[in-house]
Amino acid sequence: MWAALKSHAKRNDSQLTAIESYEGKSAVAIARCADAFAASHPGETKNLIDALTLLGHAHQRLTLRRKDHQRYALPWDMRGICEPSGEPAHLPIPLW
Repeated sequence: MWAALKSHAKRNDSQLTAIESYEGKSAVAIARCADAFAASHPGETKNLIDALTLLGHAHQRLTLRRKDHQRYALPWDMRGICEPSGEPAHLPIPLW
């Protein structure tokens, strides 16, 4: 599929992939902090868990955006590969 993408789509996809990577690394760091914090303050990790939830939703939306960009940069007969597998989930936590 990568070979069929146009050059601007490859560049855009690489940039979005880098952002997804940063999100994943941030989620791991927050999860480690939440784990360490939970040992000493078991009831006070809600904000860290909420931050992980927000990162997860951002990652899901970014993945759907990448698929959408890829779909329009592919030849017509290959566009079905990038069909979204579902709509983003509803955000279950209130945003302050």
